[in-house]
Amino acid sequence: MLDIYNKYKILRTEDFDKIIKIKYRYIIDFFNIIDFNNLPNILLYGEEGSCKKLLVYNFFNNVEKNKRFLEYKVNYQNINFYIYYSKYYIEVDLSQFRKYKKILLIEFIKDLISTKNINGHMKILIIHNINLLGLEEQFILRKIIENNYNECRFILLSNTINNIIDPIKSRCITIKTPGFTKSFIRQKINNIILNENIEIKENIVEKILEISNKNLKKALLELDFYNNLKKNGNDKEYLIIKKNNKENLLKKYLNLTKMVYLNHKEIDEILYKIIYEVNLSYFGFLKYIHILLERNNLKDEVLYEIIDLNYNTSLLVIDNISKNKHIIFLQSYTNKLNEILVRNKINKIDII
Repeated sequence: MLDIYNKYKILRTEDFDKIIKIKYRYIIDFFNIIDFNNLPNILLYGEEGSCKKLLVYNFFNNVEKNKRFLEYKVNYQNINFYIYYSKYYIEVDLSQFRKYKKILLIEFIKDLISTKNINGHMKILIIHNINLLGLEEQFILRKIIENNYNECRFILLSNTINNIIDPIKSRCITIKTPGFTKSFIRQKINNIILNENIEIKENIVEKILEISNKNLKKALLELDFYNNLKKNGNDKEYLIIKKNNKENLLKKYLNLTKMVYLNHKEIDEILYKIIYEVNLSYFGFLKYIHILLERNNLKDEVLYEIIDLNYNTSLLVIDNISKNKHIIFLQSYTNKLNEILVRNKINKIDII
């Protein structure tokens, strides 16, 4: 049950309280004065949970969008990814492109430019996670932006601006989302606790603040999790779960991964808990999986293969991308790890 999250989540700028509106007033004013047919290229950056997506979707009046899967052939491999499209824009996330960002970026945008305008409006492409692009790929994107200004405008979203090249920044209106401070999240959580009459100890609140890391959405989900435990009389287990859940979940994950037929639903539930509830990063996950497997005295060639898999997949991820993207990468990693374990007939893993 997500009663607290559904009641207090922010869906529109109208849902901002007075304090948030003050922090975001210049960005809100900016989006209020521009229109679809005179849209500049925009680079919107800020840490995870700082409402980047909300601001963009709100500008487009939270228009209904549809999901579509695309397939491109790259080096004799079929690469699948999905986009969202509405009557105003097309939206794509670069985290799906893996090591093929350079080729897919060129081909996908070339196909987009060659299509007819959407309902007579200027073509608008929203690109998430441009901080994942390497230097060469960023120069390609810069050239694409420059050469297609009359046909297409770009809204670029990034968790950081530190690795974005100046030629991209100079071709966009660059806007930083302020994000939220720990004191602000504390105030919001305390107000909700008071409004909902939730009995909760200060050390639990501190743990929620630590896990959420200035992300309001995470804080609301954590408070929901604690409140649901409390309703069932299990609130004293909250800190125990947060402390000991990591290794137990990883052990359960490994036992599922060695099976010939993967239970994807159960594995996805575990991955979600590991990333969101335990707050373990993608790289931390790889580290602990290696430690647990190493305890089983696997053959050197098997362990080396897993080490190689961990190393190669770790190159695909930047740690500051969203947790949802970490889960997507871990789903792919799970399939590859399962293939190694099954091929080498590792059907018994002793979790010590």
